[in-house]
Amino acid sequence: MQPERPLRVVLAEDVAILRKGQRAMLRAFPCVEVVGEAQDGLEAVAAVESLSPDVVLMDLSMPRMDGAAAITAIKAIRPLTRVLALTAYMEVERVRQTLAAGADGYLLKNVTPERLVEAMRQVVQGRPYVSPEIAPMLIEAFVARGGKQPARPENELSGREVDVLSQIALGATSKEIAAKLSISPKTVETHKTNIKRKVGAKTTADIIIYAIEQGLAGTS
Repeated sequence: MQPERPLRVVLAEDVAILRKGQRAMLRAFPCVEVVGEAQDGLEAVAAVESLSPDVVLMDLSMPRMDGAAAITAIKAIRPLTRVLALTAYMEVERVRQTLAAGADGYLLKNVTPERLVEAMRQVVQGRPYVSPEIAPMLIEAFVARGGKQPARPENELSGREVDVLSQIALGATSKEIAAKLSISPKTVETHKTNIKRKVGAKTTADIIIYAIEQGLAGTS
């Protein structure tokens, strides 16, 4: 059996000392190979085009081209390259804009090395990842704007689908959702499919955006 090749990663961060720290941190994980660095958004796009990495760790506050614009450009030229936003921003609008731009995950910079590597693995497998710490802030921001839980017609999301949706917004995997709700992972996937159809979402990232906008993130 062939050994699994390392994840090929590009670091997009305008602060040199932070890039150096990220590289040093990831060096401890044989499953990760840093293949390139970028100090602004344009360099990040160019690096993706030339190196075709598996994952980009993208700072959002970048010179010349900001992170969200770079994410959109990267997805246009390399749709299969996954992009993880790595940022200190926790504002609900910034999260929404970043996911809408095409990010496959949203992580805070206080993330542990182990969680960062796990997030990279998840997005490469097609499972978007959002830092669990973000959800309470999203709810607080939603309530502060005078938001209220939307009415949920019976022909839209069922109670169990709302439970699954809330857990997706927390960044939980299908296996974790199944364990928490005492259902099978296959049933979780069925609920995900139904949620996508009912809310008009094409990807799990779209589901997360919907949960945030509807104030359903972290409600279960």
